Amino acid sequence: MSLLWIDGFEGYGTNIGSTPAPADIMARRYNVFGESNLNVETGRISGRCIDTYDNFYYFSTPAINADATIIIGCAIKLTNSSEDEFLRLYDGGTLGINLCYIAGGEIAVKRGATTLGTTVGLGLTIGDWYWIELKVLVDNAAGTYELRVGEVNVLSAAGVDTQAGANAYYDIVRLGYSNNDPWYDDFYVCNGAGAINNDFLGNCHVTAIFPDGVGNTTDFTPSAGANFACVREEEVNDDTDYVEDSIAAHKDTYTYGDVGALISIKGLQINTDCRETDATPFSLITVVRSNGVDDDDAPQAIATTDYVTKRRLDETDPDTAVAWLAAAINAAEFGVKVS
Repeated sequence: MSLLWIDGFEGYGTNIGSTPAPADIMARRYNVFGESNLNVETGRISGRCIDTYDNFYYFSTPAINADATIIIGCAIKLTNSSEDEFLRLYDGGTLGINLCYIAGGEIAVKRGATTLGTTVGLGLTIGDWYWIELKVLVDNAAGTYELRVGEVNVLSAAGVDTQAGANAYYDIVRLGYSNNDPWYDDFYVCNGAGAINNDFLGNCHVTAIFPDGVGNTTDFTPSAGANFACVREEEVNDDTDYVEDSIAAHKDTYTYGDVGALISIKGLQINTDCRETDATPFSLITVVRSNGVDDDDAPQAIATTDYVTKRRLDETDPDTAVAWLAAAINAAEFGVKVS
């Protein structure tokens, strides 16, 4: 697999200009410092995005990569002209390659505090959205990097030191903690380990769909009403309504809303918010039902009575083993199973 992370920042609350809801929702998916200082705003194309309006706060992916090549794509809008880093790569706790806004609308590529190169004539405008991608090969001497803005190579180099820590990879991506108060949308992370999605993906839009009907299997017990109606909310309501089960192999699947006529689908990610309700440990299996056949992912331990988000990411349709088609997603069901 090369596609490691997808987020369009839907499902973090519905109130524009308010903090993510429920209060810990981002911390279920990211390592967050100061979630109460992040805001949900109107997205670049549609839906929503995240505004890191206070310079002291950020959110970082968990450790998701151990490959020497890492590619990040994100729509970014800087809302003031302070010179500061707005995207950072880490090897554990060591800051490595990062992007810094430079007065006049330029971007510097840095390794820690060392500037490796700065764009010339880029002319970014504060308050406008830009599609920014960065690809790095991590090495102490033979490293490379390429920065693209709007799918155009605006800065690159080879034979440079791109390694900051002990490891020849960056495993964590951090957004925020910047004086230029960036907004972020349509975020992806890839590496070079797989056969597909192992290079720049180009300008992407991440869209969200939610359960809208009863699926093929309804084993779980709903808190009230229909199973799908207890899990379809765009803003997670935790214990207000839910489905639950404790019997191994029991599962629920649901139909979902349509994704529309997408041109090319790089992958899909299913997010499930869940928790244990007693002292018995359980694992969650995420089910994809495509063309009438259920496909289970590996069990993921829940391991807490606090809510956590478990993710399944599929680059291809498990029924065909090739890239998803919009029609196949529209006809598919997604759900959960007790392990």
